[in-house]
Amino acid sequence: MQYHISTELGDDENPGTSEKPWKTLARANAHHYENDDKLLLRAGETFPGFLRLSPDNVTKSDSERFIVQAYNLFIGSDESTPRPIIEAGTESGITIRNLSRIRILDIDVRGSGHDTNTGWGVCILNDAPGAERLDYVTVSGVRASGFRWAGIYVGGIPNDLPGFDTPADCRHGFSNVTINKCEAFGNMYYGIYVSGRLSPDMTDYANTNVEIDKCKAYDNPGDKFYTENHSGSGILLDNCQTGLILNCEAWNNGAENGGLNGGPCGIWAHCGDRIVVQYCRSHGNRTGGSHDGTGFDLDGGVTNSIIEHCESWDNDGPGFLVWNYENAPFTLSGNIFRDCTSTNDGRKHNYGGIHIGTSGEPVTDMWVRDCQVTQTVAPDGNRPPCLWIGAKVQNAVLRGNTLVADHDAPGVVIESGAENIVQDNQ
Repeated sequence: MQYHISTELGDDENPGTSEKPWKTLARANAHHYENDDKLLLRAGETFPGFLRLSPDNVTKSDSERFIVQAYNLFIGSDESTPRPIIEAGTESGITIRNLSRIRILDIDVRGSGHDTNTGWGVCILNDAPGAERLDYVTVSGVRASGFRWAGIYVGGIPNDLPGFDTPADCRHGFSNVTINKCEAFGNMYYGIYVSGRLSPDMTDYANTNVEIDKCKAYDNPGDKFYTENHSGSGILLDNCQTGLILNCEAWNNGAENGGLNGGPCGIWAHCGDRIVVQYCRSHGNRTGGSHDGTGFDLDGGVTNSIIEHCESWDNDGPGFLVWNYENAPFTLSGNIFRDCTSTNDGRKHNYGGIHIGTSGEPVTDMWVRDCQVTQTVAPDGNRPPCLWIGAKVQNAVLRGNTLVADHDAPGVVIESGAENIVQDNQ
């Protein structure tokens, strides 16, 4: 069945057909759906309130998909109409809990602003105790802005955020996730975020097979009052085995991050295996704290992953970062930067354009190949190196890279204690 909502044409006493639509999101929340139903919001209209879907009002199914999308949406030079807008105020916009086979298409979700909102733009959550991963999620054509935690979130309970307590048996998220052609901006902690319960004793991953394609994350400022860890990142693919970030762009994130022990990044992966980041751009990302403001990052516990054909410029932190930390859930090993460009990164804190190091267990088996790094003197007077290798980095190959600096800093800095570093750069 298809159920239509129109604030202009509807009435909550109607049956929800295209000729007689409902009027409010509250009426939609009160209905019980089968999992092959569609909930359709009329394009060009604004819907105050929020949407809540769970097994309480949607019959679970392993064969059919539940779809939330726009109707009467025309995209073209002569007949474009705006997406339907959910005005969520201080609440979360769309929350879907413990359901598989979900699609959300062509919706604009707006919160009251990152300083006043208390929720998420789109939150697709698996928080059922003891549950396995749920399957098939698509979020496409969504714009999400003005929320506290993230514009778009998919996964299990994210216990690395302040105030979120995750029981040990709530450790899984989703498989086969696609986030496509979305924009997330003006949110405090993240633009687009995929994660789940993290712990030092993890043996598997919350999420598998996640693709983030043709998305933009920008102007997500961070929380200046939160000092324990990072805030204000663009796109983070976290706690995932097998993932792809493709043709995405992140800029001007993190300016209000107050973290003293970690900082924001434009596009990054953490605690993952076989993550591929390709053909992305990350620039002008900032940090208001003491760390990062990075373009791209493979962080604690990322293995067998690659960032390639990506461009970074004018970031406060490194253009391309690899960093491990104490008690990371997995080793950080077997990663590659290839055919990437960093221009005038490391604008604060004297980071290298490419920066590889650890405050925890060693970083091992790293390749940096055919990258181009250009550095100039930073605004604070520091002379950042093109490529920095920290102590406890083991078995790194730096080959075919072009390193250009217009100051007297060396192209490559290798800290004492690094082992088996092979160089062949220009």
